Amino acid sequence: MMSSKDYYDLLHEKFDGTTNKEGLYPAENTEYRLYDTLANFHIATSLYIGSLEDEAKALADNIENSRLKNKDGFYNRQATERDVVARHHSCIEGVASFFYGISKSQKRGFGILKRLFNSPLYNNEQNLFYMSMDESGNIVDERLITHSQLWIVLALIVNGQHERATGLLSSVRKQCITVDIGILETMYCASTSTEKVTLPDDTALFAIASFLIGERDEAVKTLVRLKNSPLFDNKRNVFVYKTMRGQERISSYKNLLCQAAFKLCGVEIPPYDIKNEERFADSIALGIFAVCIDKIKSRTNSFVVRDGQVI
Repeated sequence: MMSSKDYYDLLHEKFDGTTNKEGLYPAENTEYRLYDTLANFHIATSLYIGSLEDEAKALADNIENSRLKNKDGFYNRQATERDVVARHHSCIEGVASFFYGISKSQKRGFGILKRLFNSPLYNNEQNLFYMSMDESGNIVDERLITHSQLWIVLALIVNGQHERATGLLSSVRKQCITVDIGILETMYCASTSTEKVTLPDDTALFAIASFLIGERDEAVKTLVRLKNSPLFDNKRNVFVYKTMRGQERISSYKNLLCQAAFKLCGVEIPPYDIKNEERFADSIALGIFAVCIDKIKSRTNSFVVRDGQVI
């Protein structure tokens, strides 16, 4: 099983010398460089949890001072060397707020959440968030993506907003869980399809959120259902998902978020080691997150209680 240092070394082996003049990691180490806000915050989060705090904060500062931060206070989706995709995604805001919450910058983390809840991205009637809007505040994608909701729940938890986190998680539970197998439904972020699918990382994030607000039994039951579902390949000991065309795929990102959830909740699962040919920087960094997930407990403002004792 790989250690956090193994993942850190692999990240630098693959991506040393690839950051741009703004100090941002490319999503992939390819000739065409795309600098993705979500990926860079995932990397910063993983570095911080892996006790590489100075490096994590330096990367976050680079994001804040780069073209990825829009003048309206929201984050842009991504940038190339020449252009910027000025579209604001609720998931990016949630992951950014989560980073600041765990890195002892709750004032900034709460500010991101406050702006998000006051924006057109928030559907007050359903207590859920639309996927994205443009710079003018026009909703571009009104789908309610499960993954986005859950990162916002986690951001609320680490920024001390326990009541609101519980409420948002309740909305997810009511509207996103399949009745038959108890696994979360969602839609593919990379497409515009409204077809419902099940992805293992969504259910893993739901378990992490449940655990951190004190619903430990619910978290464990959720992971047991996930492991017993068709999303887990018992022969290869990996989580799988199907593409829009029905092709089966294995994702390091999804598997490592699952590893993090199972470790945090104390449910056994065979280890998943990322392959050396992994192309995505944030997937490699999430290996650090998975190994060091227990450190998150100290960032949750004593919400997690077992037998009357804070853990």
